[in-house]
Amino acid sequence: RAEAPDARFIEGVAESLPFEDEMFDLVFLGHVLHESDDPLRVLQEARRVAKGRVAVLEWPYRKEEHGPPLSHRIKPETVIDLANRAGYTGTKKVSLAHMDLYLLKP
Repeated sequence: RAEAPDARFIEGVAESLPFEDEMFDLVFLGHVLHESDDPLRVLQEARRVAKGRVAVLEWPYRKEEHGPPLSHRIKPETVIDLANRAGYTGTKKVSLAHMDLYLLKP
């Protein structure tokens, strides 16, 4: 909320994610990291406010006819490096149909 005070925050269930028994305290789109002047601070703040796991949903870093251009996508190694530097103890990348989901464990 500090990064985007005018953004609309929605609570709910993402039924299309293949994680029936897992809960996430915070899920956000990767463009939040890409558009931020300080993506490390965004992940540090997410870790501070979330009580448990955080998930980042991002377009895969490969050329596709749909979705944003490669210049607007975050490389997997960048997400993992930022998560490690922000103090997360584990990062797992899961490839979904058209998106990549990064599971960050505090």
